[in-house]
Amino acid sequence: MINARIESILNKTAYRQAVQQRRGILFIDGYYEWKKIEGQPTPYRIIPTEEKYIALACICDHWQKENNAPLRSFSIVTQAASSDLETLHHRMPVALSAKEQQYWMDSTINVEELIAEIQGEKNTKFFDYYPVSKAVNQARNNHSGLIEEVSHGPDAGDQLRLF
Repeated sequence: MINARIESILNKTAYRQAVQQRRGILFIDGYYEWKKIEGQPTPYRIIPTEEKYIALACICDHWQKENNAPLRSFSIVTQAASSDLETLHHRMPVALSAKEQQYWMDSTINVEELIAEIQGEKNTKFFDYYPVSKAVNQARNNHSGLIEEVSHGPDAGDQLRLF
């Protein structure tokens, strides 16, 4: 499970112990989200506006399958999209400020109070976004051009379809 909704994280059996005992932070410099434009999914890169990285709240876990090595996993904690991203998608990762990062990693803090503290609309605009090539839709593509801003349309370099 790649995403864990902050609104229900304390109620879900799959997440309850992890959020209490195995919290982590994932640092990223951006991520992708898709918005439907004229019925077509159009990719956008979301980046931080003020910091070099976005610190995402995560929960970690480990699983043991029979006769297999342990499997380690994590889920990104998500919330309703902030006003700066809601035009792209209704959900977004929980981004942690420097102060919230300290709280998130402090195992002595009551987890219910912690969740109440970090969820909700942020007062500052954390994110900006821009369109990127539709080549990000193919997992085999892995190059620096995938983070470059593009225009979408007939002159943008995206592959057009005749039918």
